[in-house]
Amino acid sequence: MTYQHKGRCSCGQVSLEFHSSRDLPDQSPRQCDCDYCASHGKPILLSDPAGQLVVTSSQAVAKETQGSGQAQMLFCPGCGNMLGASLENDSQIIGVVNGALLDEANRLPACQIVSPKKLSAEEKRTRWLSIWTPTKIIVRS
Repeated sequence: MTYQHKGRCSCGQVSLEFHSSRDLPDQSPRQCDCDYCASHGKPILLSDPAGQLVVTSSQAVAKETQGSGQAQMLFCPGCGNMLGASLENDSQIIGVVNGALLDEANRLPACQIVSPKKLSAEEKRTRWLSIWTPTKIIVRS
């Protein structure tokens, strides 16, 4: 069974669809303890390698590369909400969604604190490739 979890940024310019094999109470949400995430509201990170993430925006989403320089943090170009993060791998995009922006975020269990800053760049990439979600970023005018 596939569950579809919808959400949006604060201004409504970006919509999110997180398709997952798990319902929200069965997810394993993570919160990164790095300074960057702390300064951007401590997003609740969700992913499912068997699922799909669709980010749809009326303008190109804003992207910032930080940390090991591999992943791009995704932001709404209007309100600045952190939408999640993405990584390009062999012409495929994988990513995580900020579960706090999902309509039913209150159904999520408590977050596990993760510390990617303790991992090497290669260890981060290997981890992300194993747990992040296939992702589509769509710009509609």
